[in-house]
Amino acid sequence: MMGTLEIVSSWMLTSETRSQLLQQVTSPFKEPSMAAALLLVSAVVGSLLCWSTRSNRCLPPSPGRPLPFIGHLHVLRGSDPREIFAGMRKKYGDIFSFYAGSRLIVVLNGYSAIHEALVKKCDVFSARPKTFISQQMAQGHGIVNTSGEHWQEQRRFTERTLRSIGINCTSTMEAKVLEEVSALMDKLDKTCDHTADQTLNLLELFLASTSNVMMSIIYGHRFDLDDPTYCAAMTSLINCFKNFSNMQPLNFFPIVRYLPGDPCGYRACVDNMHTLESTLVYPELDKHQQVLHDAQPEDVVSAYMLEMERKRGAGIPTSMDKDNLVKVAGDLLAGGAEPPSVTVLWFMLYMLHYPHIQERCYQEIIENIGKDQPPSMAKRLALPYTEATILEVQRHADVGPLGMPHGLSRDTELRGYDIPSDAIVITNLHSVHHDPEVWGDPEVFRPERFLDAEGCVVKSKYLIPYSIGSRKCPGEGLTRMELFLYATSILQRYHLSCHDSTLPPLQGSMTLVHTPLPFNVRFQRRQ
Repeated sequence: MMGTLEIVSSWMLTSETRSQLLQQVTSPFKEPSMAAALLLVSAVVGSLLCWSTRSNRCLPPSPGRPLPFIGHLHVLRGSDPREIFAGMRKKYGDIFSFYAGSRLIVVLNGYSAIHEALVKKCDVFSARPKTFISQQMAQGHGIVNTSGEHWQEQRRFTERTLRSIGINCTSTMEAKVLEEVSALMDKLDKTCDHTADQTLNLLELFLASTSNVMMSIIYGHRFDLDDPTYCAAMTSLINCFKNFSNMQPLNFFPIVRYLPGDPCGYRACVDNMHTLESTLVYPELDKHQQVLHDAQPEDVVSAYMLEMERKRGAGIPTSMDKDNLVKVAGDLLAGGAEPPSVTVLWFMLYMLHYPHIQERCYQEIIENIGKDQPPSMAKRLALPYTEATILEVQRHADVGPLGMPHGLSRDTELRGYDIPSDAIVITNLHSVHHDPEVWGDPEVFRPERFLDAEGCVVKSKYLIPYSIGSRKCPGEGLTRMELFLYATSILQRYHLSCHDSTLPPLQGSMTLVHTPLPFNVRFQRRQ
């Protein structure tokens, strides 16, 4: 599932956690065993051999010589990789590297370097790196964490199927999204009794809503937001997101998983994935198998099953099987649900901080749509300021600041530096979205930067929240639609304000995506 989606920068922990990890991996066990000792010695020797073979290569600049076993962990200070990478970019340039354990990490900064790798050299940089987590969780299945012919077959089929069931058809997808927007606002209406000062788990509610859009695409039907099975599945999905972030050190120090107490949440993650698949995925696959027919499939699962049977019957070699179907379904769910839901949360948080922008968006919506007519994509061009505000939220909040990690299909060279095939490549999208040379005042929230002199929306090639190249998000169009319809529908019906005079901070946590810290909103029905 796309829950195996990783941002490998999560090795950057808090100072307290880093110190604890260093102590755990460098101190002898209280009850040392021969197996543990051999693992430790093997790791150190492997690290030394790895670095010695690379000493004659022209690798990107790094912060000095790495130490055995821990790499550069001892010199990389701080918990926010965006700040750390910004400092390293000033010192080393647009391409630099460091070691996490014995694994080489190469970081690309700025639009030019990222574009050169992902677009001009897409045949080399379109792979996914093999890491402990991707191998354990995806097991070589699905779309997100696969490479080569396997990935090409799974992605080609998925993109073709999404087109055939109407993902590029505005009216078809708009109806699905608006149905979920309506169900969400029915929930929000119940919080408008301000005497109760009722609060909501916004992340859980909005994730359940955007996930339902994907459910209708993957399985052909939606779930009631109060369905116990669906609620349990969403809880497991949220826990998976949290677990994956905590587990990232295992990519570089897999021995830590043997420590008592499940310090990185590995076993908890396995349990949550099992719960999600057993309560939702496998029952849905069984239902589809029982009613499978050769008519035009209306969802991804039916199309996948039919294509799998067709290729098997024709004796065509294929990677399409049930295990891959399970992971493809999970990849689509997680990748299509979390980014839009988190971005909408950021949108609401910015509206709390900039009430004058909220009011200007509302007035534009009322003047061009009215109070009773639901928003539609047909009205998108009539709402340039609202659209510019959404774009500015995507840029400023930076939901996916480091994108997905990339691997290489072979050893290559980039701007005079040798990049070995087993390196993990991080594309620092934050360096593009907050580049002073591009935006002038990147730290200022200013929707007008996406408007021209006539007030029309101006797209910028430097806004790349979905990444670029052959690995860019295949659901970009759907996500844009969701952001527009959710944002405009919410502002059309509600005035957003704080429960009290305390304004929640414009701060987030770096997990798999950049998620705003929990906050409360007062949803006041507009008259």
